[in-house]
This record gives sequence, C-alpha cells and structure tokens, in this order.
Amino acid sequence: MEEMKEKVERTLYTTMDPVVAKLATEGKLRIEKREISIMFCDLTGFTSYSDQNPPDIVLDELNRFIGHIEPVIELFRGHIDKYMGDGVMVEFGAPIDYAQHALMAVLAGLKMQEKMQEIGLPWRLRIGIATGYTIVGMMGVHRQAYSAIGDRVNVAKRLEEICQPERVYIDEFTYKLAEPFVNIEKLRNMGYSRQSDKTLLEELIVLEERLTEEGESAGLLYQMGKLHFGLHDATAAISCFEHALSLDPDSTDIRLAYADANLKRDEFEKFQLKGKLHKIAVYEVKDIKSRWYDPAIIPLSISTQYKEIEAGIKAPFDLILSVESLDGSIGRGRLVGMLSYAIADRLQLNEDLKRTILQAGFLQDIGKEAIPHHILNRPASLTEQEAKFVEKYVTESIASLKRLGYVDEQLLTIVKHHHEMWNGKGYPDALKGTDIPIGARITAVAEAYSAMTSWRPYRGPWDVRLALNEIRKSTERGCYDPQVADTLIKIFTND
Repeated sequence: MEEMKEKVERTLYTTMDPVVAKLATEGKLRIEKREISIMFCDLTGFTSYSDQNPPDIVLDELNRFIGHIEPVIELFRGHIDKYMGDGVMVEFGAPIDYAQHALMAVLAGLKMQEKMQEIGLPWRLRIGIATGYTIVGMMGVHRQAYSAIGDRVNVAKRLEEICQPERVYIDEFTYKLAEPFVNIEKLRNMGYSRQSDKTLLEELIVLEERLTEEGESAGLLYQMGKLHFGLHDATAAISCFEHALSLDPDSTDIRLAYADANLKRDEFEKFQLKGKLHKIAVYEVKDIKSRWYDPAIIPLSISTQYKEIEAGIKAPFDLILSVESLDGSIGRGRLVGMLSYAIADRLQLNEDLKRTILQAGFLQDIGKEAIPHHILNRPASLTEQEAKFVEKYVTESIASLKRLGYVDEQLLTIVKHHHEMWNGKGYPDALKGTDIPIGARITAVAEAYSAMTSWRPYRGPWDVRLALNEIRKSTERGCYDPQVADTLIKIFTND
C-alpha cells in the first residue's frame, strides 16, 4: 500500500502542478470567482517548422523550449494550466491568491522573453496577459483539471494573437496594477509608415523646445495637438487642445480639433479583438523600472559615480526579483546594496568590506518568501503576533543564503543583524550601539530610506525630503547609528 501510495503521488506530481495536487488531495480546492491574471504564450513559425522536420526532432525542440520557460513561470508562482501544442496557458493568483498576481505575470513574461533570446531556438515568442475576475476551480467530471474560464481568459488569448513576436502585450487592468514597477507603452492603431511617424515626432520635439523657450500660447499648443493627433495619440492631443482653449476660448479651429480628437479616441487608441463587442486599450511592457537610476530617488551624480561597481554585482538576480514581487518591493535589493556601498565609501571603509556590505544589502530580504504573502501586502497595521512572525524572516534569510552556497560569515552576520537598533530595541539579539556590526548599521539606514521612497501596498512613495526628515527623527529616537544616518543625509544634501 505504501509503495502504491508513493507511485500515485509521484505520478500525480509529475502530471499536475504540485500545489494543485496537494490542495486537491487535502480537499481544499473549490470553484470560485476570483481576480487573477491570465497569460497565453505562443511560438511563431512553429507550424511550418513541424511540417518540415521529423516528429522526434520537433518534439525534442518543443520540450527544450518548455524546459526553459517552466522554471521561469514557477519562479513567479504561475500555475501552468495546459499546453496547447506550441502554446501555454498560465494563471497567476490561483490557486494561491497572491495579491501581486498582475506584477508576477508581467515579470514572468519579460523574463520568458529574455530566456528566449538566450537559448536561440528557431522560433520567437508572443505573450498576452489580461487581469480580472474569472471562475477558477477543478473542472471536469471523471477526468478533472484545475483551470479558469471567463471573459479575461478570452482577452488574454486575443492579446497573444495580435502580439508582435518578442513582445508582451497586456490589457488596461494589468497596466493599472503593474505600472508602478515596469515601463509600459500604450499602443496605437498606426495608419501610416514608420518614416511618417518619425517625421511627426521630430516636428513635435521642435515645438516642445519652442514651448520651453517662448512659453505657452494657444497657437503653439494647437500645433502640438495636431501633431499628436497625426501620431494617433488622441489623449495627448485632447490635453493640448484643452489647454489651448483655456488660452483662446473663442477659437473655432481649436474647438473643432478638440471635438475631432474626442471622436477618434477609441479608433486611434483601442483595438478590436476577435469576439469582443467593444474595443479595448492595449499596452506593451518594455522593461523593469530602475529605482537606483531614478533621479527623484537617487541623485544622478551618485548613480553615475558607482556605475562600474553596480556592473560587478554577482547575485541570483531573478530569485531576488521573484521575492520582491511578493509585495511589490521591486528594485529594493539593488537600491539598498548600492546605497549601502555609497555610505560605506563615504565612511572610508576598506574595499573588501564595502563590497561585502553591498552584497549583504542586496540579499538581506531574500527570506521574505517565508512570510505569508497576505501579511506582506497587509494595508493595515500588523497584530503583535504577526509582527513577531515577520521578524523570523531574518533567520530564514540566513538559511536561504546558506542553501545558495553563501558561506562568508561577515556577510551572514550583516544580514542577521540589519534589524538591530542603536538603542538596543531591535532584533534578533537586541544588540546595542557599536556592538552592532558596521555593515548592519549601514544597510539598516539604506533599507529604511528604500522602504520610505518606494510604493507600498498601503501607500504611495514618500518624497525624498520627507524620508530624510523621518530618518533624522528616528535617529534622534535611537533607531540608527547617528554617524551613518548623517552620512546618508549628506549624500543627498551635498550631491
């Protein structure tokens, strides 16, 4: 019986998502309506390739493709619903209801396209992602499978069908949830050549320079609106015409142009998907936003000064990104690590220690994956019990780093103590003052600044001045090393 049980479990786990298999055997899966993100991906040129090559070669290459993208999907906690020849359907946010499902789906899409560039298969990949309420659960009678049905599933499939190879297309709901973290471009229905597009853009740049030099005028704004309209960017055209009308409310030409732009908005900026009654807005995901290179967060002189140091970072970048996606703290590791290095540099620490501090800052939150995601994304204050639970992630970070092969005791010590406080009220060991390793004192301040200036599930990013003022107040209350905090503040006030 035990042998049979093991065989059944092995078979089940190789033919079904292990999470789904576990929940199914425990009777914890049910049919429900839930907001999730759905991804469809498909290979271009696969049909002709399969017609021209022997079946064993086709299947071997297809399995090689699947073997490369499966780990990426799993890393960002996607559930592979089914394989459809050369296509894959994936759900994010089901069966486990991750709050940042849209972000996870978008990051997985970007990383899948990166992987396709690396492995050099003879095909290119199209990806479509949609977000919204769907019905999810075990479907079927005698043979069951966990899947999702609904309008958003259809939209994701249609987005994949119109997607250009090597791109990731998303709908408006996904855009709203992922926009704080990735650079996204709204697509337009272009009715002319790219050369024409380039010419209009060049003319627009000239007018924008004139606007800066000469100041606002109804005529100039009207011309800019016409160029935006020619570029099929109706929203920008409407904005220019509205501004022009506020300066010249009696202009018939501006009024007519304004009305025309409103009439054409859906035609220019929305796409008619097969099977959809109404047109929808479509967006292309470009890349991940860099907080380290955001001048609103880090002075340009600082990010430029340490560019070579950043290029030398060695870390499991995709794993860190996966952990950061749990609560939307994208870019936290890089920002904390690099800012810690800059502080250590100003404190004139030796080069080996500075690089250890950089690496510790980059890696110190890797244990957050052990914290339940609903606690990480809690919009309200945590209970005392939940706060104690969160504190345990420091120990998990150490364990995770050891499993990854990190054995440098100095690095592990910095990670362990980066939540200690100058006044001895921190954790895990309540160290006080200079008993706290200098590296941990530095990364603690850098992480505080990163947290305050980043998007959080319960608030938007703080202004730099507000964040520095709060660090100053916290230092006065005994939270941080005064010398380290003062060095951080000088980095921003002097640079």
